[in-house]
Amino acid sequence: MDGFRLATSVDCVDSSRQREQIRSTPSCWRNGSATNGSDPLAWRINQTGSRVAIAGLGNAYPLAEQVAAALTAEHSMKATVIDPRQCTSLDADALESLRDGHELVVTLEDGQLEGGWGEKVTAYYANHHVSDSSRNPRVLNFGAARNLPTACRWAN
Repeated sequence: MDGFRLATSVDCVDSSRQREQIRSTPSCWRNGSATNGSDPLAWRINQTGSRVAIAGLGNAYPLAEQVAAALTAEHSMKATVIDPRQCTSLDADALESLRDGHELVVTLEDGQLEGGWGEKVTAYYANHHVSDSSRNPRVLNFGAARNLPTACRWAN
């Protein structure tokens, strides 16, 4: 549905702020814990690292933390770990901040890869290419394949 906004987790001081944020857009919110009143659409950078950024959307977020821990343990590399908190819009400020010091951005999602959230991240960097090629991170997307299990296909 065009213009529909879905948030996977939200930190907001009160519901009146949520209503104000989504007043003009059809939206669905999953309630989160109230903390600092930050922008509910902004991505949360939970660990700051360098060279690699791992963004885990929704149920894939714990995997992002596990991959970052493995990079630290096995390669002494501290990755940036990001919780996007919602899948319908990109946080351009967060994406731009990754240009400095990150060569690779990895997106993990439990939904369909083709046409999914990770492809939005890839398209963002492709459409906002900068002349200094060292500031254009490579993006890898991981998610579900687009196909129906055999049991779900229509029988002839």
